[in-house]
Amino acid sequence: AFMTAEGIDVKISIDGQEYCSDGFAESHGCDACMDTPISMNGNAVGSIRVCTRSGGGKPIHVAREERHFLETVANDLGAFHERRSAERELGKIKMELNSLFDSLDDYLFITDLNGKMLEVNSTALKRLGYGIDEVRGAEILELHAPEKRAELSAVIGNITSGGPAISSVPLRAKNGDTVPVYS
Repeated sequence: AFMTAEGIDVKISIDGQEYCSDGFAESHGCDACMDTPISMNGNAVGSIRVCTRSGGGKPIHVAREERHFLETVANDLGAFHERRSAERELGKIKMELNSLFDSLDDYLFITDLNGKMLEVNSTALKRLGYGIDEVRGAEILELHAPEKRAELSAVIGNITSGGPAISSVPLRAKNGDTVPVYS
């Protein structure tokens, strides 16, 4: 519940949820009600209902500026609802992609253009013996033997310039073991 000016009650309905001002009772003593739809992508997803009570049973005139204000609030709520829905959907997709990323039996590394690791899948972490905090932010070159880093740098340069991403430079596990790979 929330507070409104005396003589005005408000109910906001969106996605099956209702938010009412203290003492909202649209069927008891309202002189006038105004409904403003909340829309998302052209479809109504809720409404703002404003009820007035003058105490004398006389309808109260709602000024054009007040109607415009309510329409603006309804549009903003619709836009907020749309962003929130999109964020939930993106979160769901991200979880699905993370699940796929971690379920693959291959070594997967996501790096920025400078070769800093942003994400590493669980297969690579497990087989190489690293924790995510040990590799996130580190350079991918650090997972290779020092004598192979120049060769890998050339491969990375080729990739960042749009060339093919073929490499057989072995990885180096945390314990120092060499792990052959092909990409």
